[in-house]
Amino acid sequence: MTETDNGTTMKEDYAAMVEISNEGARELGFDDVGTMWRARYDLPPAEFADETDRLWGQVKPLYDELQCHVRAKLNEQYGDEVVPLDQPIRADLLGNMWAQSWGNVYDLVAPGDADPGFDLTELLVSDGYDAKKMVEAGEGFFSSLGFNPLPDTFWERSQFTKPADREVVCHASAWDLDGADDIRIKMCIKINSDDFRTVHHELGHNYYQRAYKNQSPIFQGGANGGFHEAIGDMVSLSITPDYLKTIGLLDDVPDASKDVGLLMSQALEKIAFMPFSAYSWINGAGRCSPES
Repeated sequence: MTETDNGTTMKEDYAAMVEISNEGARELGFDDVGTMWRARYDLPPAEFADETDRLWGQVKPLYDELQCHVRAKLNEQYGDEVVPLDQPIRADLLGNMWAQSWGNVYDLVAPGDADPGFDLTELLVSDGYDAKKMVEAGEGFFSSLGFNPLPDTFWERSQFTKPADREVVCHASAWDLDGADDIRIKMCIKINSDDFRTVHHELGHNYYQRAYKNQSPIFQGGANGGFHEAIGDMVSLSITPDYLKTIGLLDDVPDASKDVGLLMSQALEKIAFMPFSAYSWINGAGRCSPES
């Protein structure tokens, strides 16, 4: 069965789920589920949608240039049949199952003179990192900020690697099971730069969950619907060359001449993710400027 066939078999059930969900949202006083979701961000739903559009409008020109550049480079690699220059980029070519970040195609799309000065994946492999050591590095980051070590149950109950005896959802997630100290992550960690950042991001959720455990239940949650993700991303953005030197992965911090490669790597991770998270359907099919 192909993915298209799989989607076809789900079509009627999915439509029914949407109708049932909208019915439930209306019973709670919302127009539909979308309105209910948009009500979680300290603004009336319509104002939140307008603010999202406004902020995205500021970033979109940079995204358009990035998308056009990546599409052109992938076209050079795979040809017109696989990557038409007037169509969206096929998700399976972007190195991420959900096409939500494009960092795994860095080697194919980076400018020829762009060299970040190091390859984090190579550093992790050469230093003997395994899944547990990746998580220990994340714990060490938070310990350096003064947070208490993770509880023993975290190490006993979390999933760090894909089980050999069953299928699991490998999409990374963080969990607070008891509103106290039973915090866990669920990942299928690979030894690469993407998962190293993801570990730090997911632990950001866990430490935030633990920080409000003594609050009353009404305050045991994010400040708004997006605050948890902001915490996680703030932490993952802290994985700088200086940090890598501090934890012994880098001997020397590359000089400013390496910034273009570093910024391209960040753009493939963060700029590419922004429309995915806000709209989940943008992958520019429009015309690119000659310079792109």
